[in-house]
This record gives sequence, structure tokens and C-alpha cells, in this order.
Amino acid sequence: MENLLFVLIFVILVLTIFLMYLNVKKLKKMFLRKHISQKFADKYVFNTLIIEDICNYILRQSMKRQKKILKELFSGNLKSFYKQIENENIKQKINLCDNKKSKADKADNVYMLTLAKCLLKENKHDDALILLQSINLHKATIPQKAYYQYLMAQLSVFEGDLLTASEDVNTTLKFFKKKNMLFEEAECYFILGTIYRISGVYDTADFMLRASQEIYEHIGSSKGEAEVFGTLGLLMSAQNRFDEAESYYQKALKKAVCDKKLTGFILSQQAMLEMVKGDLNKSLKTAEDTLKKTTDNNVKATVFDIISRINLSKKKYSSAIRYAEQAFDIFFKAKNYPSAYESLYIKASALTENKKFDESEKVLRYLIESEKKHKSCFHIAGAYTLLGLVLMKKNEPERAKAIFNQALSKELCNNRKIGVAIDYANLALVEKQQGHMDEAQENLKKALKLSEDSDADLINKIKTIID
Repeated sequence: MENLLFVLIFVILVLTIFLMYLNVKKLKKMFLRKHISQKFADKYVFNTLIIEDICNYILRQSMKRQKKILKELFSGNLKSFYKQIENENIKQKINLCDNKKSKADKADNVYMLTLAKCLLKENKHDDALILLQSINLHKATIPQKAYYQYLMAQLSVFEGDLLTASEDVNTTLKFFKKKNMLFEEAECYFILGTIYRISGVYDTADFMLRASQEIYEHIGSSKGEAEVFGTLGLLMSAQNRFDEAESYYQKALKKAVCDKKLTGFILSQQAMLEMVKGDLNKSLKTAEDTLKKTTDNNVKATVFDIISRINLSKKKYSSAIRYAEQAFDIFFKAKNYPSAYESLYIKASALTENKKFDESEKVLRYLIESEKKHKSCFHIAGAYTLLGLVLMKKNEPERAKAIFNQALSKELCNNRKIGVAIDYANLALVEKQQGHMDEAQENLKKALKLSEDSDADLINKIKTIID
């Protein structure tokens, strides 16, 4: 009996020591993960999967090697820290974080997922999709599968499939929260905030973006915070809360001070705000100052797009067209199709305002056909609507009616009530022009019902369409 008791005590003691060892190892890993994440938070791309690989590598080293590696990490000298890592597979993943691509000797799932994220940042969506589809998910871990779904959701956003994107992001968000993958959690909230902003659900967008900003602040990602503050500025601007928008842009600029490209984008957003407020001269000065400071083509294209809008507002149509073409060329070469199509839309608007209806129709039909080949989050319904208006100006009501119905179908698919209301109003105008007063009144009633929760300006605009 005494021997049995001794054996039992011994087993319990061994189990206790083993559990203590596991807990110490777990705590040590959490400590490492937190500090490495803080150092990597503002890299070109970041993901917790790479941080996990780095932590596992360090914990497999001898205590002497661990101390040497950690000394370099805590000193903040990342170059020396990298030199201490002798595993080529991990080094190649770290290089991706620094936007230094090299052919991987062992392209495991983490490397391929990180490379896919790099490609998404560069608007190489087709390449990213091919790479993601080549990953063997049967051999992937659960976190890797979640990250795969999260990247696929970003592709859905780019292609304009916001419903699928929202569902996938919400699914992965729950997993990332459960596994304490803070950076991915912040990115999910940011994507959801962007989706709801685009969809016009401003309260939910505000909540999601603020949740994202809090996490970025917690993990020390100034770049992440800058992007969120900039997007909050866009959100406030869309609601005509201009003082708040300006405040967020100032916060964004402070956070982006070490990132010239991001600073350029925020300054361009600020120029857009000034334009929306009606201060066209100030907006133009901000845009021109930004052009002088930036060397990044994407920032330049964004500024060209804004200048084209300013010139359109000033009725300087030739200049508006020229800048829109410059913006389009850069965006299209960079495969940034949503922005490219926005620039084409501005060009078509300038041609329409300048009464060059045949040229405008040609541009809009090219835009519509091009969008079929390169799906994007650009609201193609707007191009259909403008084309319908152009056809009305050309006195072709039957063709205009067909186009307005196509625009209506696109808006209904995306559940954009304001767009649907405008298309019903335009259809009312066509019916009135053709003398079909009953159909005109029916379409107008639908337009007014859909717009009853909108601002007074839109309601008055719809009422005056067939007034």
C-alpha cells in the first residue's frame, strides 16, 4: 500500500512538473509573439503565421542561442536579429515581410499565403488567385485554412462581391479572435468597415473601423492606424461631417509620418475633402503640393483623378479629360481596375457635360465591356445610368430605357436603394418624354418611396426630374 502511494505521489509530481513546463513554454511563446509582432507590425506584409514560425524556431534553440537572438530583437536592431536566424525557410518568409521576394527553397503554405498577400497589395489579383488555388488545403492547418479564406474574401471585395466577402470575413474574424491573432482581427474589422462604407451602412462602418483602430493601437501598428483614420475621414466626408473628417486626416498624417506613400494617399484624401466642401482652389493647391512631394505612381494617379474632378466642377472639360486619361493609364497598367474605371467615368462625365455625346457613349461602352473582363468593386451601374442619360440627350428614348433597366438590375443586385431610386426616376423621365404618363407616375412613386429615408436634396432632385 505504501509503495502504491509512493508511486502515485511520484506520478502526480512528474505530471505537475510537466504541466508547469508546458505553461512556462506557453507563456514564453506568448511573450515572444507579442514582442516580435510589435517589431513586424508595420512591415510591408505581416501575418501571425510567420510570427508563429519564428517563435517556434527560437524556442527550439539552446538557451545560449535564445539569449543572443532575443538580445538583438529587444535592442530594436532587426538586421542583426535576422542574421541570428539560420533557417533559410524562415528567412525567405521574413524577406516577404520586407517586400523582398525570392524563389523559396521550400514553399510551404505559410510562404505561399504570405506571397499571395503581397500580390494582393500589388493589385495582381489573378496571380494571387492562381497561387491560392495551388495550395493543398488538405495538408493545411486550421489557422492556415482560415487565412486562406480571409485572402479569398479580399479577392471578393476587389471583384465587387461584397456579400460573399462579408460572410467570409465574419467567419474568419471569429476564428482570429478565438486564436488571439490580433493583426488579422484588426484587418478583418477594417475590411468590414470598408465594405459597409461602400454599401452606405455608415453606423456599422464606423463601429468596425473604430474596433480596428483600437487593435492596431494595442499592437503598435502606426501604419494600420493611419489607414483606419484615413478611412474614417472618408466616412465622415460621405456624411458631410467635414470638421470630423479633417480631424481624422490630421491623425492619419501623424501616424503615417514615416511612410511617404501612405502620406501621399492621405493628402490626396484631404484634397478630395476640400473639393467636396466646395473649396476647389484649396483642393487644387493640396493636390498640386502632393504631386510635388510624391514619386509613387499610384499616388500620382490618385491626385490626377482628383484634379480631373476639380476641373470638371470648374467646367474646364478639356483639362478634366486630360487628367482623367493620365490617371486611367497609370491605374490600368497597375491593374487597379476600380480606380481606373472611376477615372474613365469622370472622362465620360466631362465629355457629356461638354455635349460630346458620341465620344461619351464610346467611352462608357468601352468601360462596360472592360468591366466584364476585369470584375471589380467599381459600381458599374453608374456607368449604365450615365449612358442612359447620354442616349436621352441623343434623343434615343428606347435605347435609353433599355440601359436604365440594366442599371436598375445592377443596383437591385447590390441592394443600393439610392441608386435604385435614381434609376426609377430616370425611367419616369423617359416614360414622360414618350407620353406614357401612367408609367411615369408609377416609376416616380417607386423612386420617392425608396428615397424617403434619404436627404432632402436627393428627394427634391427626384421630384424635379419629371416636374
